[in-house]
Amino acid sequence: MMMAWEIPVLDISLVAADDLQDFQYFFVKVNSDGEVELAGDGEAALGVLQNKPGEATGAGGEAASIRIYGVSKVVAAEAIDPGEEVASDADGKAKVAGSGDRVLGVALTAAANEDEIISIALYHGPELA
Repeated sequence: MMMAWEIPVLDISLVAADDLQDFQYFFVKVNSDGEVELAGDGEAALGVLQNKPGEATGAGGEAASIRIYGVSKVVAAEAIDPGEEVASDADGKAKVAGSGDRVLGVALTAAANEDEIISIALYHGPELA
C-alpha cells in the first residue's frame, strides 16, 4: 500500500470557529461568520484542514490552515480506490462521491478502511446528478 503524500499549491489561513485540533486532514467550509468549520455530508468545501487549530487553547479562534489547491492528505470515511471522485461525509471525512454530492477531488491512493489517510488531488467539481 502506498503512503499518503502531499503537494501544497495553495494554502490559506482563516479563523477556526471551534476547537478543531482533532480534525487535521478533514474537509472544511466557511460559515456565515467567515470562520472555518467542518464540512457536512455532500457539501461544497473550501478545502482540507492542514493543522490542528485549538491545540494551544482548546477553543475556537485559532488560525486554521486550509489547502484549497494541490494534493492533500485526507481522512477516509470508507474504503476508497485510486481514481474515485470523493466528497465530504457528515463528519468532514472523504467518501466516494454519490448522487447529490459536491465533488471535492479524486483519490490518488487507496483506503482499505475508515480513518486511513489517503492522498487526493483537490478540485472543486460539480454536484453529481
